Amino acid sequence: MLEELVKKITSGITDIKEIGFKNGKMSILLFLYHYSRINPEAKDLADTVLKDVFSEFKTSFRNNYTFANGSSGIIWTVEYLKENYFIDAETDALFNTMDNSMRSLTSTYPVLLDSNDYPFSPGLYFLKRFRNNKSILDYNIQIALIYLTDHAEKMLEFESYKKIGIERLSGEEMNFLLFFLLQMDKLNVFPYKVKKLLSAMEGYIERASYTNILDILVLQELLPGRSTPSSGEVAYPIEELVYKASCQSLFFNSPDIFNLLMSKLELTKEVVSLLFENKYESLSLAQWAIIGLFLID
Repeated sequence: MLEELVKKITSGITDIKEIGFKNGKMSILLFLYHYSRINPEAKDLADTVLKDVFSEFKTSFRNNYTFANGSSGIIWTVEYLKENYFIDAETDALFNTMDNSMRSLTSTYPVLLDSNDYPFSPGLYFLKRFRNNKSILDYNIQIALIYLTDHAEKMLEFESYKKIGIERLSGEEMNFLLFFLLQMDKLNVFPYKVKKLLSAMEGYIERASYTNILDILVLQELLPGRSTPSSGEVAYPIEELVYKASCQSLFFNSPDIFNLLMSKLELTKEVVSLLFENKYESLSLAQWAIIGLFLID
């Protein structure tokens, strides 16, 4: 069944015009590079797609900073590929201009909540960039991270989201906030405020709306002091859980597929067969690529 999925994805790559994470080529790149560890021949195709992405990125994505479909998601994916030894790239030289643009953006843009993007995209961007190269955690970048932490405080302590008509943070939004603060704590950036927010996190979590099983599982793994999963849960690395949580929005029109994926520790042939039925033909190749990542796992 995996080979059938690979054929479906590879045969349609040339028709994809978007290069972003949510609807374009970046999710497919993640799949192809992971699949190349099973079938090394896939790496040539992945490298070709990546070259196309870089070519398009230089001309088309300068003013789209979103994680879901813009440049921050593209750069996050490239850094992920570098971090996991799929590619060798001098990303600092490639993305220096983008670093400055994202830093400026954080001082003017309501970064936490955007219906067209994942929660807290600039935080995900900065943490991935500087986790891979601590030497570029310069003064300007620290200012950007400090601003993001201030914004997190406004959201958590003063419920600033109510000013824009949002009564409660969702579980997904709260998880991304918590993940950002925990990573900031590891970097020891703005430690006083970060530790203050983390120490009061239990009260903030009680205000949030946790209705999705995956969000609850992510929260359990994120909470400080929790090291072993409860009986029947999967001990996913936390970054993988956060990534899979972000994939929920890819399946907003087909939530039954996502629930099916998350309910199976190992996808059987029968389960995968359901995904190929005609009623799922409307799935995008990006969605099929995410399904493929679950299969490879």
